[in-house]
Amino acid sequence: MINSRTACVTTTRPSVYYDALMPENRAGRPWLVMVHGGAHMGTCYLQTADGRPGWAPYFAERGYPVAVPDWPGSGRSGQVPLDELDGETVCRGLGGVIDALDGPVVLMTHSMSGAYGWKLLETHGAKTLGAKTRGARRPVTRREGEMYIKIINIYMKNFHVFM
Repeated sequence: MINSRTACVTTTRPSVYYDALMPENRAGRPWLVMVHGGAHMGTCYLQTADGRPGWAPYFAERGYPVAVPDWPGSGRSGQVPLDELDGETVCRGLGGVIDALDGPVVLMTHSMSGAYGWKLLETHGAKTLGAKTRGARRPVTRREGEMYIKIINIYMKNFHVFM
């Protein structure tokens, strides 16, 4: 059962809106930060197009706290002038979400946000247990590969159904 769902905004520049879904019993589990791809919003993780619960409530119901941000300048997040909106700005905003969370995180990125996930591993690696990227690839370093394997093992151990 999901104990609460809260809308939050980081205090960083740019500001970032995110939903936080908290399970009734977190039991020391890391936050799952689900980052949407290009031309989407975080709502794609909250509910399917036909009204069924999305991946965010799925994981929250299984005991994982989940944060679902909108990129800076996108969806429900603060507006960013187009000439200032670049990958660095998006990563700075998403990094603010990671900084605002009380504990380690696992990044789950999709498509275009895959590149942002790799950058966030570089800038927030001390707080990030790993990343699962779907739809975006690049060559990985040994350290990144080890983190990827670690997170895949976490998924395999704890989840019977995953994308």
